[in-house]
Amino acid sequence: MQFENSFDVSLPPDVAWRRLIDIPRIAPCLPGAELTDVTDTGEFLGRFSVRVGPVRLRFDGRARIVALDDVARTARVECEGLDEGRRGTVMAVVDFRLEPTAAGSRVVVTTDLTLAGPITRYVRGTAVYRDIAAYLLQDFAETLDQTVAAEADATGIAPDAGGPAPAVDGLHVLGRAIGSAVGLRRIG
Repeated sequence: MQFENSFDVSLPPDVAWRRLIDIPRIAPCLPGAELTDVTDTGEFLGRFSVRVGPVRLRFDGRARIVALDDVARTARVECEGLDEGRRGTVMAVVDFRLEPTAAGSRVVVTTDLTLAGPITRYVRGTAVYRDIAAYLLQDFAETLDQTVAAEADATGIAPDAGGPAPAVDGLHVLGRAIGSAVGLRRIG
């Protein structure tokens, strides 16, 4: 199934693009994601968990950037994962493109998602997956914006100055993870 989502960030396109392709730096901003390793071949290994109704799915997987165009600000990422309960697999090809806006940048995300195995019975229909993806991307965008603002406050370096990036605010991400673990998160 294929669907498209978008989100806005308050960064100029050049800065937003550098941030968005820095996977180790932005992975903590995605709710439910944990980057565990980056291989010598450029693969990103990690875990991802999401609640679908009463069911929490946890995937161990890998992702890799298979196409990257810094001039056009487009990228393609291929992802695959296996649910830790062996309830199925997920494969996705995700295309990103960045567009300038008056307030910063818009990231348009097109996802071609394939689910296999028993996990497909938990949710039927593309609309539910699109809504989950939209919620996750919105949460990601808000966390990214908050992180950028916190970095600017802590370092005195404006987000568009291109200076070195401090670490992501782990306390904020931890708070979101705890809220998710106890079921306080609304999906959809």
